[in-house]
Amino acid sequence: MPRKKRTPAAETVDTSAVDAVQPTNPTPDESARTESDVFDQVIAARQAEQVRGEEPVPPSRPAEPLADAKAGEGKWQLQPDPHPFYSIALSDSNDGPRIHLYRSRRFNQVAVRFDEKPDEAVRQRMHDEGYRWRQAEGVWTKQLGEYRASGQLAAERLVDELANGIRAERGLAPVGQAVGV
Repeated sequence: MPRKKRTPAAETVDTSAVDAVQPTNPTPDESARTESDVFDQVIAARQAEQVRGEEPVPPSRPAEPLADAKAGEGKWQLQPDPHPFYSIALSDSNDGPRIHLYRSRRFNQVAVRFDEKPDEAVRQRMHDEGYRWRQAEGVWTKQLGEYRASGQLAAERLVDELANGIRAERGLAPVGQAVGV
């Protein structure tokens, strides 16, 4: 048989004696009840902002950025997709042509971009390795497949080999080796 919950009997309390005696200074509990605390103020501010259609601003950070803070500091920003991953100079100067390796997490692929058009042998090697030319983007792309890390490592090795081959044709030292060796 299920148990029934007992409800307490209504008590009648004579409050006339309590009302007659008023303390001169309110206790901390009474002052907290009469004055709005910080949480009530924050809630009221958020509700007012939501009514106006603004996004609520947490009270822990200032509404306006600090004047001495760097622009964009402390804000989370998305990386561009595809994001640059690896780059090798094809000349002595840093401003010269380069070969770039990009990684796209969205499309699960790698992309190789040359600053200047490579010769026919390099383009044939890219095609033999499974890369496809994308005219609209101006890059060679390849899907990474199930094993992303090994695909990315293979792309890095290919870029190294191609860059070192182009640098050797131009009489430059290979990438990753000391100049005097």
